[in-house]
Amino acid sequence: MLIAVILCPSAADADKTQLSEGMKIELKALQSRMKLLSGRIQLSAVTTKGPHRLGAAINLSFSIEFDRDNIRVHRTDNDFDVTQRRIFNGTEYLRDSGRKDEIIRILDRDLVEVKRVSGGQADDMFHPRILGVYSQGICVLDNFTIQDALVVTGRTNETVRTEQFDGQTVKHISYRRSNGALIDLWIAPDMDHSILKIQATGKTSRQSIHSRYKKYRGAIWYPKTVLFEYFSKGQLVEEETVTVKFAEFNIKVEPVRFSLFSLGPKVGARVNKNGRDMIWNGRMLLTIQEAGARSRKKQRLSPDGKKTAAPK
Repeated sequence: MLIAVILCPSAADADKTQLSEGMKIELKALQSRMKLLSGRIQLSAVTTKGPHRLGAAINLSFSIEFDRDNIRVHRTDNDFDVTQRRIFNGTEYLRDSGRKDEIIRILDRDLVEVKRVSGGQADDMFHPRILGVYSQGICVLDNFTIQDALVVTGRTNETVRTEQFDGQTVKHISYRRSNGALIDLWIAPDMDHSILKIQATGKTSRQSIHSRYKKYRGAIWYPKTVLFEYFSKGQLVEEETVTVKFAEFNIKVEPVRFSLFSLGPKVGARVNKNGRDMIWNGRMLLTIQEAGARSRKKQRLSPDGKKTAAPK
């Protein structure tokens, strides 16, 4: 697969006087998305063609909550009846296995896995800001940030033209990467610099995302649909349609939504944290030794031989 837009250094923090005309326009698009401070989103992702047609990525539903860099994702595979809840709370990545498929559950006995991740990235957890900004399918967006797609350096032969696209006056930015890939972006200034399309073209392949937008409360422009397409040797080999069914932005999201407590593990549930089994007591994680000691303390025998609760 072509990955022409991937692994590009970002110039978002560079001195603006050093930015090209196209990079300055892209910076405004980046700043527009960074206005999304918090929110709730419900969307579906349907793979109509591609290598995952026989796998788990054919018909997915996502419910996403976020507050700055904290993200909570509830993902359901509608074809295989598998549900997962995942949280990144800025320091830890929490996952409720919550799987209904018994074969999968046998391989994953723990209710919740807690582990630290670097860079705020975790499996299948993409930040909503990146939707429609990076030319990849939705299930790999967790590998990237919005800065990977915009205001990237190392470009040559840049051109900026004013055109009509999807009924909007847009800035069509085109440039070539050092690896030879041709990058095209269509950005609509009148829609707060929304990105209508991004395309990356290599020697034998081409991939793109084409977004249609809706204006949400607070004058927020955000995609209502995103079409991802990947062509190899002129043949369409992957196609995915993302549909945003509900979205609201810059609202209050309670901090508890990004905690292990919010996943609701049962008291006594075994949780694997950083490779170490621990026990959830309803409020916090305890080591197996700590949980055993507390249990023995609560079950101390009274002088008459009856069990009694330990004094508080």
